[in-house]
This record gives sequence, C-alpha cells and structure tokens, in this order.
Amino acid sequence: SRARDDALSEVVGFVLILGVLVIVMSLYQLYVVPAQGREDEIAHLNTIKDQFVSTKTSMDSLWINNQSGITISTSYQLGTLGGYSSGGGITMPLLSPIGSTAKIALNMRESNLQRVENFTITTNATSVPGNYPINFTMGKLAYISDNNYWIQQTYCYQMGGVFLKQDDGITARVSPVLSIYKVGDSQATIRMAAIALRGGGEIGGGTPVRVDTRLMEMSEYKVTRDVEWVNLTVDVANREYAEAWLKVFNDTIRRGNIPDDWWTFGISGDDTRGQAYVNITGSSAGSIDDVSLYVTRADFAVYLQNVAGA
Repeated sequence: SRARDDALSEVVGFVLILGVLVIVMSLYQLYVVPAQGREDEIAHLNTIKDQFVSTKTSMDSLWINNQSGITISTSYQLGTLGGYSSGGGITMPLLSPIGSTAKIALNMRESNLQRVENFTITTNATSVPGNYPINFTMGKLAYISDNNYWIQQTYCYQMGGVFLKQDDGITARVSPVLSIYKVGDSQATIRMAAIALRGGGEIGGGTPVRVDTRLMEMSEYKVTRDVEWVNLTVDVANREYAEAWLKVFNDTIRRGNIPDDWWTFGISGDDTRGQAYVNITGSSAGSIDDVSLYVTRADFAVYLQNVAGA
C-alpha cells in the first residue's frame, strides 16, 4: 500500500486550536486576572476603611456617653482570601486571582528601635491640679495588607483618628479627637480626648479576626483655664507618622481660626522615631493667661480573637 496523509489537516488544525487556546489563556492571565485581583483588593480595603471609621464612631460614643464596661466588637476579614477570590468547584484556579492575606496588629512596633508612641501635654500651670505634664501611651490598632495586585496599605486607629499609610506617605483619613479654636479677641481654647489603647498582639492570615473594645473605668483629667501656654507633643514610630500628626495640628488650628502669631510648631525624627509639636500661646505670647485646656480621658482595653471562617 502507498503512504497517505489524509489525517494531516485534522492534526494541524487541532494543534492550531491548542495554540490559540494557550494564547488566549495567557492573555487572560496577563491582563484580566490582575485587573480582577486589583479590583477585589481595592474593594476589600475600602471595606476595611469603612470598618475602621465605624469602630472609631462606636468608641467615641462610649466615652462621650461615659459607658464604661461596655464592649463593642468588630470583625475584620484578613485579606481577600476568604471573601473575594474564587477558584473552587469547576472554576480553573489559573483563571482566578490569588487571594491576599493581611494582619491585625495592636501596639506592635514596626522596628525594635522605635519608641513607644506617646502624647504629652505640658502647660505653665504645673501647680494646678490636673496631673501635668500629662503623658500617656496612645496605642495603635493597625490593619496591614499583604496584597498581590494592589499597593500595600495600612489603616491605623490612634487617638480617635484613622490614618492611612501607603507608598506615597501617611495621611489622616479621619482626624483625631482634637479641637483648637479662637474665643473672642484673645482667648484660645483646646479641647481633646486622651484616648489610649491597652493590650497587645497580632494575628495574620486570611481568616476573620474579631476586635473587642471595652471602655475602662477612669478618672477625669481636670479642666485647666487661663494658662499662659499649652504644648502638645506626639512621639511616634517614625518621621512619616510625625508629618501626618503635624498636618493634623495645622489643619485643626486653621479650622479654629487661630492667628499665625498665636502658635508655633516643629518636627524632627528619622526612620526609627518621629516627634511633632504645637505650642499655643494665645494673643499675648505668654504674658497674659489666655489659653484654656479641656482634656477628657478615655482608656480602652482591646482584645484580638480569631474567628472561625465558613
């Protein structure tokens, strides 16, 4: 019998079809999967932002209403591994984004060289009841992403504010509980809550984590009226955080219509520590007692707990 090639066209056609499928799958993995993963991670981090703001609002309601002993709980999903990624069942894992993980950290330093993050209030009224200078450890609750497709972001709750850290720096998404404003022609008034988070630890992975927060019994700080000056200083993790706090001070003073000659500010620090301060003197730069200070104390006990996922 002679050689025949009747089936050659079918083989070539099948190989060409396989080649086209490989090209299509490669393009899908190269463009569509990262885009889907990026959208999942952006959506998830927006949810985390909303949860931090909700936690801040709930904590504020406790100390404003003096509801000590009441515990509030918030569940945070660590990364998109649990709720956003797909790949089970008949779906091909290669055509689905890889789920990201994250961690929740409470009062954990980013470096062993960093200082504990403190807030210090000093005035010239050292003999006035009120425990001056007031120096307390603020504490920090942080959600630290481990994204696969989107930029890394860290959301932090500190002293009643919500801070966002990412590649281009740190900013306050929600300002801490601090008001500095002008009263009359010469008076400056400062009202703030000294919010401290007690506890520590961290949990990482892709499962939900529950954060329980309880307002502790506490004694109020005294009201201090008619002092010559008040100095507010933060000692934080690094210069980036200090710059964010300096912007908080500056924005607060601008909103309160404080004249430029009533206050001074400064910043220092590096990668292992940062310090920012603002000094309020009123219209007379210390010669007359025209600054009033109102400080509310709020200490919270915070607990982290793993929650079994579905």
